[in-house]
Amino acid sequence: GKVYLPAEVSYGASIWSVPLSAEDVKEKKQGKKTFLKENLGEKALEDYLAIGSFMSKQAEALVPPDAWYLSILGIHPAFQNQRLGVGLVQPI
Repeated sequence: GKVYLPAEVSYGASIWSVPLSAEDVKEKKQGKKTFLKENLGEKALEDYLAIGSFMSKQAEALVPPDAWYLSILGIHPAFQNQRLGVGLVQPI
């Protein structure tokens, strides 16, 4: 994916999923599974897989395969409620 950080002030970030080849998707999924199991345990992996499965089914009808997808948007608490979120999305 891609991470966008504003240049002027570090008030937040947007993290984007981008289209990947089938091979890259398979490799990344395996890497996530390994990381979660080793660092957070079997239950965390099971929960992640359940959430991922549910979200994938929802996204299939809404997100074209060649689209970028906003995965995470976060704003530091000191900068919240100032309408800065658009600055993390609009440039992308």
